[in-house]
Amino acid sequence: MCVVKSKCDSFSLQKLAQIQNHVCRSGGESLDNGEELHKHDKIPRSQGGLDTDKNLELFHAYCHQ
Repeated sequence: MCVVKSKCDSFSLQKLAQIQNHVCRSGGESLDNGEELHKHDKIPRSQGGLDTDKNLELFHAYCHQ
């Protein structure tokens, strides 16, 4: 199961992970290794990005620094 910094339901996390083939966008490692995950907006919400699957990516907390 994914551990995430922000509050969201596990279904959306699993959907995002599935879209990414369960691979961290930065490090290329499996998202299912127990590390903390962060959601990232491709287009920042402050710049008009939406909080949708198409605008979100999952990263390991370490990779998202």
